[in-house]
Amino acid sequence: MVKSMEENPLNKRLRRKMEGLYENEALTDELDDESADVFLKWASDRVESIVKSTADLDDDQAEEAMYPRMRALRKMSRYVNRLARGTEDQIRTLQKIVIQAREIYGDSFSEPDLEKVSALLQTHQGEPKVIVQTLRQLFEGEEDGKEESLK
Repeated sequence: MVKSMEENPLNKRLRRKMEGLYENEALTDELDDESADVFLKWASDRVESIVKSTADLDDDQAEEAMYPRMRALRKMSRYVNRLARGTEDQIRTLQKIVIQAREIYGDSFSEPDLEKVSALLQTHQGEPKVIVQTLRQLFEGEEDGKEESLK
């Protein structure tokens, strides 16, 4: 293959991580298709951010740097599934999600008030898509840059 046509290391890394994300059915096994799509969009944006943060690292260093955040993303997906299912203690599950979100987002993470989040999510019981969207919005803020008042 001609050198100029070879995929650069960062793109290879991104492709591998995205394939792993979309091939791992356990990440969304308790979500309906619509909710799973919303979660996978959120997760793929996080994967892209995690991978891009390794742009100046070789493959071994990158894998080592990405591992804790990718593991946290997988754990968070399990907790989001449980929260959307609505069969476990909401505050306890939210606490577990926040612990993983701290690892995923790093220093940019601003922890929301769990009591207020729980109250908001209670109004969306049985609506897993809205629950996933709400969590993402709370962790990342509004699309126009305005932060949610629940923080």
